[in-house]
Amino acid sequence: MNKSTVLYFSIILLFSSISHATNEMKQVTLAEEQRLTLVLAKNKQGGEKAQKTYIDGVFRLAQHNNIDSLALFSVTQTLAGEYQPEAFAMYAWHNEKVSTQVRQSGDYKTKLKPLQKFGWDELAAADVDMKDLSHYQFDEEKTYTLAEVWLKDAAEYAKYYKGSALFREKIGAKVIFKHTPNEYNSLKRGAQGPDFLILVEWPNKNGPMQYVQSPEFKKYEKYITAGVEKLGWYALRLNNETKQIY
Repeated sequence: MNKSTVLYFSIILLFSSISHATNEMKQVTLAEEQRLTLVLAKNKQGGEKAQKTYIDGVFRLAQHNNIDSLALFSVTQTLAGEYQPEAFAMYAWHNEKVSTQVRQSGDYKTKLKPLQKFGWDELAAADVDMKDLSHYQFDEEKTYTLAEVWLKDAAEYAKYYKGSALFREKIGAKVIFKHTPNEYNSLKRGAQGPDFLILVEWPNKNGPMQYVQSPEFKKYEKYITAGVEKLGWYALRLNNETKQIY
């Protein structure tokens, strides 16, 4: 990941939470009514100048609005789907009102947002308004996957998700969160966001493929086919570079 990607994710758009980093673990707490923003990005070649101008400008707008960077992950592989992002990041706003104030400001709308298409090939942000207190823990030694799920049939997908839960537990796969975005914006995919964003922790890097290749998973594969319209699935690695920049 290049420096501009790390810098972007360290100071951009969003946030107000508690985040503690150690050498191997990162603890994150989100309070009720905070807005969690989840970002997937891919840099545009030659877009460094636009990125820097955008980043500096957003920081100036956001610095007084109590925002925080929670966690940054490198995308190590696209496991399913056409999108090839480079990074996934988590941020928190103090609440929905604060994020709206920044994004609806005249400077942001007229001077900064237009720069996105010159700095990134894709920039997708999903906002989730938290309903209760939530705690997340991330481990540098573990592998994570993020799934973007667009549904075709919610009932069929539920048969897969609920039916395969015990098997995931058996192999040590832990669902960190399963969120439905309140708002979504993407440079290339428009405003029609996924129905679910699901982050899963795996005991090792082989876990995701062992899961989908197992006989137990294949019992439920028909429900995925029937229930899912579109899927993006990405392997992630925790990247603690944010603590050196924020």
